[in-house]
Amino acid sequence: MLTGPKTSFGYFWDWANVDLRDDAYACLRALFSEFLAETFPYGPGDQLFGRPVRRRALHSITTAAKESGMHPKTLRKMLREVGLLTDEQARLPDSRVLFSAKKAEAILRDGPTAMSLKDIAREFNVPHPQTYILYRKGYLRPLFERRGHRDGLGLHFSRSHLEQFMAALLKDATPVVSPSAGQFPVLQAAHKANRSVWEIVDLILARRLTWVGKDVRHFGFKSILVKLSEVRDLTRGPDLPGVTKLEAAKALHVTERALNVLIARGFLTTQTARNPLNRCPQEVIAQKVMDAFNRDYATLGKLVSERNMHFQKIRRELKKADVHPVLYQQADKVTVYQRDQLPPHI
Repeated sequence: MLTGPKTSFGYFWDWANVDLRDDAYACLRALFSEFLAETFPYGPGDQLFGRPVRRRALHSITTAAKESGMHPKTLRKMLREVGLLTDEQARLPDSRVLFSAKKAEAILRDGPTAMSLKDIAREFNVPHPQTYILYRKGYLRPLFERRGHRDGLGLHFSRSHLEQFMAALLKDATPVVSPSAGQFPVLQAAHKANRSVWEIVDLILARRLTWVGKDVRHFGFKSILVKLSEVRDLTRGPDLPGVTKLEAAKALHVTERALNVLIARGFLTTQTARNPLNRCPQEVIAQKVMDAFNRDYATLGKLVSERNMHFQKIRRELKKADVHPVLYQQADKVTVYQRDQLPPHI
């Protein structure tokens, strides 16, 4: 049942509408009008004592739904999610649920065109898993954070904000009919560079990429093109704190299998670091470890390279000098000598 001034004030309301119209009661009429405008859902378009109401202080679900064009049930759920509707009010009819018009401005402005994550995926051509990631990373700001009501709404986002977000991504984008080599959509570039989509979005919004394209064959998010080389360069991590096992094997003139034997026997130590390009964990050998090994030891392959002699001749000469390897495993093709035991002519 509608509860208005007539119901609340009864005879006083009738008397005010008749007797207070006299100019002698102008001050009292103004005070009463101000009180009514602050405590009842009156707003522009309504009149009190023959004078238009110029400012709205309160809305009811009925007046707000009429003004915004939203369904009362949807509006009721949104108001509950943003905390403008208490549990007690939730049990009242639409006309008796009152709330601050100022606090509800954003909901009433953006609510009628608000979009769910599924709507965003469909209308802005964003892969559905990426919509949630963009939300979690703060690029998509919801009208409200869910409070866990069983009958509440899912996440909803302002359409105008999403349009601004897409406009920012495509600002100054070069129209492309057919992408050239090295130009890829954001998702494909992220996969090839082993990066996250949000990292590339960061680069675009920060204007760190020198080139961004728009594939005219597509629309929305999937139309955005970037250069893979730029993405890799700008997201490259710190250099490895040493050499890779492959580089170490080449430097020592041994096979990777032989290098693993040197590591297993304690001649070399490794550490795990993140690859600057693909960010995968990788074993590396610090340069100081390599320098220490080369100072104290020499592999047979290293001696061949340094002395420019055939390995069979080096072996014969060292055997004549009664110099034996500190490590010899024929099956793994690894032979290591201690440098301070090598004769001067070798």
